[in-house]
Amino acid sequence: MPSPLFVGIDVSSEANVVCCLTRDDEKRPVSRFTVTNNRPGILEFQERITKLAKQLQSEEILFGLEHTGCFSTHAAMYLQRHLDFGVPRKVYVFNPSLIREFKKSHFLSAPKNDRVDAWFIAAKLRTGLLPHPFTWSEPLMALQRLTRTRYHLMQDLTRESNFLMTNLFLKFSDYTITGPFRRNKLSATSLAVMEEFESAEEIAEMSLDRLIDFLVEHGKNRFENPEAVAQALQKAARSSYRLPQSMSDSVNLAMASSIRMIRTAQEQLKALRKASRTTWRRSRKRSIPFPVSVPFSLLALWLNWTLASSRVTRKQQSMPGSLGQFTSPGSSQQTELDSFILATAISSTTWLKRPTASGCTTLFLPSTMPRRKRSRKNLPRDVPLRLQPGN
Repeated sequence: MPSPLFVGIDVSSEANVVCCLTRDDEKRPVSRFTVTNNRPGILEFQERITKLAKQLQSEEILFGLEHTGCFSTHAAMYLQRHLDFGVPRKVYVFNPSLIREFKKSHFLSAPKNDRVDAWFIAAKLRTGLLPHPFTWSEPLMALQRLTRTRYHLMQDLTRESNFLMTNLFLKFSDYTITGPFRRNKLSATSLAVMEEFESAEEIAEMSLDRLIDFLVEHGKNRFENPEAVAQALQKAARSSYRLPQSMSDSVNLAMASSIRMIRTAQEQLKALRKASRTTWRRSRKRSIPFPVSVPFSLLALWLNWTLASSRVTRKQQSMPGSLGQFTSPGSSQQTELDSFILATAISSTTWLKRPTASGCTTLFLPSTMPRRKRSRKNLPRDVPLRLQPGN
């Protein structure tokens, strides 16, 4: 009986190291070679594997590679969708930790190089203890790129905001303690106050009417009681420490740089949020094509939107200083990020079941979902969703 051909590929940025095994020989590879990690290299790989499969009369080819981020994306996509080897094939994308533990279970001190890693990937395919085959899904990969970019920007925004707060304490020590913008420090009005006034003394000595006009202008006349906001701001300015003039210019320059970076990040986050919603609406259905072999980070993306859509909108308009267009890391933007992290943790547990006889995957929404009114448009709590494997 012909043996399947097990092809292990160790992917790097420049080259793909290939090792081919069969069931006939436990350790000796039937072929080893290296190709470049680009389009000509993958076409050369197709030609050599096709010839080898015909020579060995293999009825099936199993490809395995580690998930190495962007480096393995093109190789997995071409193997699964674009290349023809003349026989049925399956592609498996392994978590690198699985291959690492597999190596430890067989050799205590196995060498670490590309040739050895390719052999162990092929040997892992031969054991038969495999995850679901890899399935390429363009809508989910597009959403993955958007959400990962947003996560990256949120980290930058949080780091820059924390750095801004350290300089703000030097300039205006009571601003974040008793000031009117302590709950939303990164609103448009709050950033304007930090940027336009050189010191706390200038705010304390400024006439109340001029300060009210400034707040109304930058707050777009949305404050319910701008006079109370102005009085609270002046009170915080009077009780703040005084910064020496020799340090004031340096602190103001550092704060201005941070504020520009924060505004840029906020604008990009707004654009990414709009693009993510547009992309999601195009593919959102009651039963969506969902590859069962997709990494749990993509499942987290689906749960992220489910949890975010059921969130109750905060009444920010009633809070002093929360009328700016942008939000702080502790408000709704961070809440969406927290839901993404929560969804990632949820999706890594056991709510994703194996495919049933009908070929679908059952996903049980956890009981931690916020309560929502049950209707045809709203999903009931703890009801299994049928996720059909992608094409």
